[in-house]
Amino acid sequence: MRCRGMTLVEVLAALALLGGLLASTVLAKGRLDRGAHEALRTQAAADAADRLLAGWYAQDPSRWRSGVPREGLGQISGTDSEPGFVWKTSSEPLRAFAPWAASLDGRRLVEGGRPDPPARLDVVTLRLFDPERVDGADASRLAVELVLPSPTQARAGAPQ
Repeated sequence: MRCRGMTLVEVLAALALLGGLLASTVLAKGRLDRGAHEALRTQAAADAADRLLAGWYAQDPSRWRSGVPREGLGQISGTDSEPGFVWKTSSEPLRAFAPWAASLDGRRLVEGGRPDPPARLDVVTLRLFDPERVDGADASRLAVELVLPSPTQARAGAPQ
């Protein structure tokens, strides 16, 4: 009676197959870990933006929109385990009337078919960056766009 075993070629083929499987598993785990870290950093950026906006609101709730820096740059400190963020704001006039801008804080811009005096609105973009990636707009971790009354209109006595 003869024992049946595996030949050396079969053993090498099985090892190559297992090696490929192990390598692809390690690569997939690395991608998964990077994706999870990116998702956690983006969530941390959203939380930081929320705290930043809440801080601006807490300064003077009745006039908080005029307190949002139109062109600003600042730092949000991090924790021991995670670095903070760099924030930057930029502003440009709202050029097109969008359907969602039909009312601003419950105040109608168009009433009875007649437009109110045109409200000048700005789009203020708040971008959060990782500290090492403040290169350009495409490097931002998170962007929030706020539609706010123009500061010149706010100074001229328009309701906040």
